[in-house]
Amino acid sequence: STMNRTAITGSPVVLGQYAFKRRSGLTFTSFHLIVSDGGRLDSMGTDGTLTTINASAFTAGTKIPIFATANNLCFIVNGTDAKKYDGSSVTGFGITAPATAPTLADAGSGSNHNGTYEARVTFYNSSTGHESSAGPTSGTVTVTNNAIDWTSIPVSADAQVDARKLYIRNTSTQSEFFFVDTISDNSTTTYQSDVLDADLLLIGPDEDENDPPPSGLIGIVWHKSRMFGFDSSNLYYSRVGLPEAFDPDNFEPINPDDGQPISAIHESQEVLIVFKTNAMYAIDGDNPETWEVRLIDPNIGCVSQR
Repeated sequence: STMNRTAITGSPVVLGQYAFKRRSGLTFTSFHLIVSDGGRLDSMGTDGTLTTINASAFTAGTKIPIFATANNLCFIVNGTDAKKYDGSSVTGFGITAPATAPTLADAGSGSNHNGTYEARVTFYNSSTGHESSAGPTSGTVTVTNNAIDWTSIPVSADAQVDARKLYIRNTSTQSEFFFVDTISDNSTTTYQSDVLDADLLLIGPDEDENDPPPSGLIGIVWHKSRMFGFDSSNLYYSRVGLPEAFDPDNFEPINPDDGQPISAIHESQEVLIVFKTNAMYAIDGDNPETWEVRLIDPNIGCVSQR
């Protein structure tokens, strides 16, 4: 059956389509997503009616989109672009950390900070709950029973960022940075903190544990509460329950000396199957410390994720 009797704007080639269901309370909304070679992302209704989501969501060309649903979001990669769709808008897959550090100074009044401190900032998307890795560490400030003034707090150029989180560390007594407060906008660049070290309880992310996925991902799969993705050389995986949080150290080489690129990944019966062009492997286990990479077949593989 021909669904859309009116062609997509520009009559492009359809590269991929995906059934995405998004939950709101107890209600599910279904989206029939369509990616075409002009870079468009459209949604098609059950009657074939087309709705433009984003006319330039992706780089124009014939790179094949691969989809995965996780944490009520649809993630899409194609080897060039890495995006996500939340039912209303398309934004980047992951959030790049701040490139600059805040500046700290003695406020000259207050009562709680006591020692030498340094600070970091992260970017935050309150809709998805995703937080970036920490930005650079500030210079130090020494105060005696005073508040601390924060200035030059970084802002993000990423439209999905609608808040920043502030972290601080007493260099003499704390080895980690602890959460101070959330600035619930992406514009304010000043803040004053005045909190006892004993009340600093929540440890912040480090400078790379919540990075966006590596560039050039060809395919993705949500498997055992991790997002797995691959390029031609390596299999990458996110932190548990956090599909947008990739540590650059978290990757699994799949027999890199056999001269074959990774071509596809697929979840089946609690096992992640990794295809190369002429071989097939399995990742069997729940975490990197205990899972096993085993050869299924040395001669059978596949050409692409499709």
